[in-house]
Amino acid sequence: MSALALRKVLRTALLGRGGRPEYWFGLVATICVFGVAFAYWPGGRQLFPPWMAILIWLWVASRRLRDIGWPAWLCLWPIIVAVAALLTVPQVGRLWLYQLLNLLPLPWLLFAIAIGAWKPKAAALASPEDQAGVFG
Repeated sequence: MSALALRKVLRTALLGRGGRPEYWFGLVATICVFGVAFAYWPGGRQLFPPWMAILIWLWVASRRLRDIGWPAWLCLWPIIVAVAALLTVPQVGRLWLYQLLNLLPLPWLLFAIAIGAWKPKAAALASPEDQAGVFG
């Protein structure tokens, strides 16, 4: 495979649009693999660290968000909320933080279901200039 072809494949994988089946498969597979690795395999945390699950979800969610026409950076909101919660610990105390972190999966789950169920936005049609460039 040439460097140009590899670059095109990577660009499509990172910046493309992901349909519903791809999103649900990626989400369920990530949860299953990491859940089994953490719960039943003693070396699971070393082979599959939690940050890897977060990166996979960010990739799958950003592709899905592009498909439904929303900004891809919205997949970062669970991380932003968690960091904001950690930064407020000295001001409000640890009990509040624990309560927030216990509730944090619920909004993330609702967000994950919403972007998986949302109808995709129609792909933009090629402009006449682009079509003319293809046909010479």
